[in-house]
Amino acid sequence: LGIALQDQGRYSEASRMSRRLLAVGTSLGDRMLVAHARLGLGYAALQTGDLIEARAAYDLALAGYQAGRDDRGTLFALTGLGRTLTGLGEDERAEETFSEVVRRAHDAGDANLEGDALNNLGVGRFGRGDAEGALDDFTRAFELQRARGAVRSMVTAGANVALLHTHLGQYDEADTLLAAMLAECTSHGFVDLQAAVLNQLGHVRLTRGRDRDAAAVLRRSLGLRDAVPAAPQIVALAGLARTLMHLDSAATALALIETHRARLLRVTPAPRRYAN
Repeated sequence: LGIALQDQGRYSEASRMSRRLLAVGTSLGDRMLVAHARLGLGYAALQTGDLIEARAAYDLALAGYQAGRDDRGTLFALTGLGRTLTGLGEDERAEETFSEVVRRAHDAGDANLEGDALNNLGVGRFGRGDAEGALDDFTRAFELQRARGAVRSMVTAGANVALLHTHLGQYDEADTLLAAMLAECTSHGFVDLQAAVLNQLGHVRLTRGRDRDAAAVLRRSLGLRDAVPAAPQIVALAGLARTLMHLDSAATALALIETHRARLLRVTPAPRRYAN
């Protein structure tokens, strides 16, 4: 249930489930159950921006899995820790961590964790300005996740591939891929990813001069409202206002901002989400 809640972006509920699991595992003296709970707490904390809490939870999960000689659990904890290190700006340590996961997951034949680690390596490389290297990592991750039918992970990697296509001026490729990823989000109920993909697609269409198409896409993202965190809503609002300005609708853009401003200011914005 906790994993299902995470996939729907319901991180507060997922965290509560993990805390209940932690209490049960502690009372039973079951260190694997405790490690699983710590892993869930780390993920929820990372997604809601509490990087200090995420690091502590992942460190404890890692120690538990290593003590229990659970290799796969160890790789999951290392993946979460690497994401947290990226968020904390410890890029060198994050790259070392993800490289270790790629190597160990590949040796174990675990395409899931290998793909996740490749995706996260790409995030780091793109952040350091290595667009070609990042595109290679993202593409490898996308192909691995697509081959194993892991739709959510495939969408995450696919959106990152599209981001690099956009960065490199390859707008047709980006648009086509994002449209396909949007269809997957819609059919599988990935509301949090749907918002992010819609925002990307709106940006691509605005960049291509398809202002009315961009406005329609961004209105759809903004229409998700409180089903998603504040950050993607703010991105959608800013993108839609900019698009309306392109359409010579400055008054409409200002009215739009005023309509949503009070609601969004009541919500604590989430930080940038790193690859899943």
